[in-house]
Amino acid sequence: MQNLQRLLNEGQFTASYKFALLMAIADVCVERGSAADEWLEISSRELAEKFIFHYWNQAAPYGGIVLLQNNNNQAAVISTLETARRQFGTLGNLRSSSRAWRSVVSKVAGTVKEQPLWKLQRVGGEVLDFLYPHEDEGSVIRLRPGIAYCFRTFYPLIKDLVEGHWLMFVRQHRVNQQVLGRHGDLRDFLFGSNRQSLKKFQPVLLDIQESRCFYCDRRFGRVIEVDHFIPWSMYSYDLGHNFVLSCKSCNGDKSARLASAAHLRRWVDRNIDKGDAFTEKMKELDLLFDLDTTLRVAEFAYGFAESTNAQTWVARRNKLEPLKPGWRKLIEPSLSEL
Repeated sequence: MQNLQRLLNEGQFTASYKFALLMAIADVCVERGSAADEWLEISSRELAEKFIFHYWNQAAPYGGIVLLQNNNNQAAVISTLETARRQFGTLGNLRSSSRAWRSVVSKVAGTVKEQPLWKLQRVGGEVLDFLYPHEDEGSVIRLRPGIAYCFRTFYPLIKDLVEGHWLMFVRQHRVNQQVLGRHGDLRDFLFGSNRQSLKKFQPVLLDIQESRCFYCDRRFGRVIEVDHFIPWSMYSYDLGHNFVLSCKSCNGDKSARLASAAHLRRWVDRNIDKGDAFTEKMKELDLLFDLDTTLRVAEFAYGFAESTNAQTWVARRNKLEPLKPGWRKLIEPSLSEL
């Protein structure tokens, strides 16, 4: 963590790519890393896909302009995604076009390799290669033993730290300052969930949940809210299998907490038992989903809760309980089936 702070405080940042790279590495570690003391190999294409997720909403106008994320001209990744947004509208539409998706990933992967990948760990006149060795400067990095574990263990803390520096970088740009402060919360725009996109999941989830709140099982009134079952603060991707519909009261009370093991059991069962129908409907609507990744994120989140003795949310009025033993048996069989 001290080395990471050195990178953020002392490193040179001509674009926001290094922030995105740190978040992309952390994301991959959550999805593929483990507690084992081993190397983890990550390709520039895998990192490029994470870049696209992080920058997609940021390539939309804010206050009438697309915010600049390079000290000089617009960052190349933002320009690539601006073009893709005009052509496809949503990230789901882009991903449904295999040819276009491969093309965009290739362009972004090229930028990742040429720009931040082999410059990230340069601090002053030295290379502080505590994350991965500077070897042939190719298209693959190999995280040193223990690094993936650290990224998983400290993911929420790293996310807050990196996003804070990324936010300051965007704020300090002279052109961006012309519109800042007049068009809503900048942090929410850069890193928040796309609430408009979440509404597209409502019809699919209403049918699956038979118009009842996922948590309290009461029939919905006038207000229906889409909730991230694994909280957005723990993993910042809008993947369909992670969503449930909730009444306003349950959603507000659960907030950013993890739901109890009983809720986890029903969530896993829903995604497995009704997964085919759910997946087909998401495909039809060009919505983003990835059940394998979603379950691996759940395994990470509940493992983190277990290691920190966190309380989990049971029901309204802030009824909480420790995470019950045996929660892994709810997730691991489903992962092995996939």
